[in-house]
Amino acid sequence: MEFFILIFIVILLILGIVGSVIPILPGPILSYFAVLLYHYFIASLDIYTLIWMAIVILIISILDYI
Repeated sequence: MEFFILIFIVILLILGIVGSVIPILPGPILSYFAVLLYHYFIASLDIYTLIWMAIVILIISILDYI
């Protein structure tokens, strides 16, 4: 089961990289979802790190649409 979750995380990260070039895909948000999946299913990350990443990704997404 963990292997399939890792495969899904890698797919989300690749889509996040592609999303930084193609404007239809929200790249930073997909990458953040991959980090959240990693946090909940594979290894626990520091909650403050997740919060700061969410704030930065929110700012980047807003600036990207402006």
